[in-house]
Formats: sequence, structure tokens, C-alpha cells
Amino acid sequence: MTGVDRDVLISHRLQGGETRWLNEVDTGLRPTGLRVCRVHTRAETICRVEHGGLAGAVVIADGRQIEGLSLLRTIRSIDRDLPCWLVTDDARRATLEAALALRVMSVFTHPVRVQDLTLALTKLLVN
Repeated sequence: MTGVDRDVLISHRLQGGETRWLNEVDTGLRPTGLRVCRVHTRAETICRVEHGGLAGAVVIADGRQIEGLSLLRTIRSIDRDLPCWLVTDDARRATLEAALALRVMSVFTHPVRVQDLTLALTKLLVN
């Protein structure tokens, strides 16, 4: 990993107090040199992935504005190797199998255990 690709993209439509745990992820990653880069729409996510220079991406599916698997398919069409994680309320077998087919590193369900997500990101993205 070069000095440029230190941003971890987090694509979400969370509101207000729901974002507190994202701040905790950012705080947990900062000592490793990684930074959280938040985007709030599908278009912003695609633009940022196209721009490149990301260490990884976390897609937080909300079932409305951010449909996780669809967005992950689009990310994969742009960058086949970008490490990705999915956060979703839908932990059905079909969703998990689809995520694995898209080479998602891990699937997390709400409520997210911040320590687990931070550890997963750190283990893969920090040398």
C-alpha cells in the first residue's frame, strides 16, 4: 500500500446519532494511518471509486438509498481488487452467498461491533 491509498471509503445514508459508531471506526483507524472518507450517495461512491487511491470500501446498505449488493456489483465493475466489506440488516443465506461471489471480505450486521469492523479493516489494510 502506498502513502496515497490510505482512505477507507464508507458509503452510507445514516442520520444523526446513527453515525456515532462511524466516528469510533475513524478514531480506531487513525493510529494506523488509515482515514475514513464518507460518502452519502451511490453517485458519490462510484465517483470516488473511479478516482482511485482507496485502501478499501465499506458499503452500509440501508435498503433504500444504498442497496448494498447492487452498489458492490458496480464497485466490482470499476475495481475488481478493491477490498470491500458490507454492513447490512439482511443476513439471509442468499445475501451472504451473493456477497461472497462479489469477493466481499466480511459481512457485518447491525448493530455493528466497532471493534470487529476496525480489526477487520486493520488486519487486511495495514502492513
